[in-house]
Amino acid sequence: MSELNEKNTVKKRVNDPLQEQIILPKSASPDTIRLLLIAPYANLVHVFDDALYDRPNMLLTALEADSVQVRETIRTISIDQYDVIISRGKTAEVLQSLIPNRRIIDVGVSLYDVLRTLRRTSGRHEKICVIGFHNIIHYTALLRGFFDETPDVFTVSDSEELPRRLNEIRNAGYTLVLGDLRTHNYASIMGMRSILIETGEETVNHLLDFVEDFFETSRDLLRFNRFFLDIIHTAPSPLAVCDHTGSMIYRSEAFTPEMETLLRNMSQLVTENGEAKRTTMVAGKPFHISGRLMQSEDYPDCSLFLIRAISPEQYVPEPAKKNTPVISLEGSLHDITRRIILEVLNEERGNQAAASRRLNISRTTLRKYVDESES
Repeated sequence: MSELNEKNTVKKRVNDPLQEQIILPKSASPDTIRLLLIAPYANLVHVFDDALYDRPNMLLTALEADSVQVRETIRTISIDQYDVIISRGKTAEVLQSLIPNRRIIDVGVSLYDVLRTLRRTSGRHEKICVIGFHNIIHYTALLRGFFDETPDVFTVSDSEELPRRLNEIRNAGYTLVLGDLRTHNYASIMGMRSILIETGEETVNHLLDFVEDFFETSRDLLRFNRFFLDIIHTAPSPLAVCDHTGSMIYRSEAFTPEMETLLRNMSQLVTENGEAKRTTMVAGKPFHISGRLMQSEDYPDCSLFLIRAISPEQYVPEPAKKNTPVISLEGSLHDITRRIILEVLNEERGNQAAASRRLNISRTTLRKYVDESES
């Protein structure tokens, strides 16, 4: 059953083993930021719930799972459908190890959160201490001068230390322990009274502000990139990028299949010399092709080609390549000489005087070899 809250957000509650809650803005659009929250304790979901009332551009899926349960929970989730994944503390750390290719945002605790918890204990006439890791201890130390009675502070560097340190604290007469979720859970198991330092609305709103700013900036950059890509892609002059083998990486709309072979032949020249130019005919029309090696770490040894149509008057045909005849080297030196003389005479279309000049021999010698071949 859905309920409509006072700030125009539909909240659906699903009774499944994962206790999934989907907070769905009514006016979801393509610009909606899709958030996944893996909350190690239930109240963190409610804090995010309240923070999202004024953020109709965000769509939240919240699951409750601690650092142990998250290993099983994550298997049931399609991670790719979310833009941002948020968790806290050890759960965020485990989640990051399970999804190394995605950045997990740790909502953590802030100075406000520690201050709020310390205020709850103000005026109590009992022995109180704070135990935890560096971040919580750091904030507690900053606030020591603002309270008449400041709790004692104990630092741990590893979760495995907690049972031993808590036992020492209990034996020392402390009756109330403040700490993060791991400290809170261990203290409960050991029968000690404890208060969890929770993430408050200020911290959550600060995180959501950061996410909104980041996505707004990213979308502006994306629109900016698309604008220039459209200019390049629809330009009247064909543009293409090839790798060092001549394989096509990018081609603009004006690029035609006939041009691909030309670029493949030029890619090696550009790779070797840094640039290359030529004029050629493509589908009966003259073009000037210029290629230059790209200075890009992401695309090493890739060439950028610009193909520009030119007028027939600007077209200069490339010198025709002469076909080098293949002459057999079998037989005696006399036989090889005869084959060479006959080939040159053939190229000179039977003109013995021209053939003699090219070979630098007398016409008498040339005629002797010709007569041998005819006999």
